[in-house]
Amino acid sequence: MFFTSSTNDRWQSRTTFFFGLIAATLGLGNVWRTAGLAAEHGGAAFWILYVVMLVLIAVPLVLSEAVVGRAAQGGVASAIEVFAQRSGASRWWSVLGVFTTLSALIAALSLLLIVGWVVPVGLDLARGEFAAVSLLQVGEYFQALDQTPDRTFHASLLVLAGLIAVLITGVKRGLGFFVWLVSLAVFALVSILVYHSLLVGDVTAAGSYLFDSQLSALSWRSWLYALIQAMTTLCLGLGVFSTYSAYASNEVPLGRVMLAVCVFDVGFGVLASVIVYPLMFAQDIIPTNGLSLLFIAIPQAYGNVVQGDLMGTLYYLMVLLTLLGTLIALLQVVVSVVGQWSRLSRFVVAPIVGLVVGGLLWGLNQWVGSQAGYSTWLMVALSDRLLSTVLVPLVALGFAWLVGWHANTIGLVRALDRESHTFIRLWMGLLKYLVPLASVTLLSVGWLAYI
Repeated sequence: MFFTSSTNDRWQSRTTFFFGLIAATLGLGNVWRTAGLAAEHGGAAFWILYVVMLVLIAVPLVLSEAVVGRAAQGGVASAIEVFAQRSGASRWWSVLGVFTTLSALIAALSLLLIVGWVVPVGLDLARGEFAAVSLLQVGEYFQALDQTPDRTFHASLLVLAGLIAVLITGVKRGLGFFVWLVSLAVFALVSILVYHSLLVGDVTAAGSYLFDSQLSALSWRSWLYALIQAMTTLCLGLGVFSTYSAYASNEVPLGRVMLAVCVFDVGFGVLASVIVYPLMFAQDIIPTNGLSLLFIAIPQAYGNVVQGDLMGTLYYLMVLLTLLGTLIALLQVVVSVVGQWSRLSRFVVAPIVGLVVGGLLWGLNQWVGSQAGYSTWLMVALSDRLLSTVLVPLVALGFAWLVGWHANTIGLVRALDRESHTFIRLWMGLLKYLVPLASVTLLSVGWLAYI
């Protein structure tokens, strides 16, 4: 049956499990936000602060999710319920699974909306539509694209259909092969794009902008941005680590895997910045981040550089692949939860989830098109704020409280029997005290980062 992690529907190897987590967590945040925040908030000082937040807060959280998934071996909602029962906690902890699944669904819808922009921009770059284009012309292009929901909706729907087809084939044959493909393709594309950027970009100016340490630029807002970025870049609170760990062998050293994922995340963030910022400085484009970086500054940069049409197309292919790696993980979270609730096979559940998600996408497009003053851009921005300041810290607080304060210590040691007792004690201390403090901080003042 689909709703259990049987021996016929598990990761084929430890490497496949690791690549699955890598593909899920490379993430859009590293592409459009991390480097820009670092440059604005102290350069190397911010990078160090960000890494500290990842190690002390994000890694303990994703490890708690992984432990829940390994212990209960099922969809995140049922895994939380079973874990709570085994720990002697209240049955009301099942609400945490509902919030986690809801967060995954909202994140998937937001990423599908972004996919609807990435695909046409990449195709238009390949056709030479951005050759010698000005910043104003790119802005007008994207405004027209944002006001053409049919084109973006069709691209999102096509990608959704492809991902659902992969999920129908199962974890071992479909999802496992897909995460290998995505991970290796992204690594190859990053290598090509970094080489091109080093050849034609202003590396010195970009390096100074991104990595020169300026302690005076650090403020309370810098700490808040670093915390938000650390808690969102690894798909925290979305059930990905719990779901993927349910399909992993008990021989996998979860703690070391989570630390390795953290290292890859930081490395990808640095390389993603090396790809685009030298190109921008070579053409005197004002550095930025977020949606304006991805869909305005970068198309202009590639449109006005040697081999820009080809390299720009490869860049947006890389962005698309990073989105697909995260998207398929989020959809797997939802599919696994629905499968366990309904006791239906993946051949039935995956298409149903695809139809529901596609219907929600269609409804969002229709609603945005009928409301004056609203746009897909605004919907993406609102979902980002909802996730980063409410849902993710709320779910993170729940996992920290459940695993840190209610779990059976012997059970945790058994789940992490490949790790040292010192590592487990340190993890438990962070999970009990520091992670709840960080989560409460985001819930109370996280909104200040966006004003």
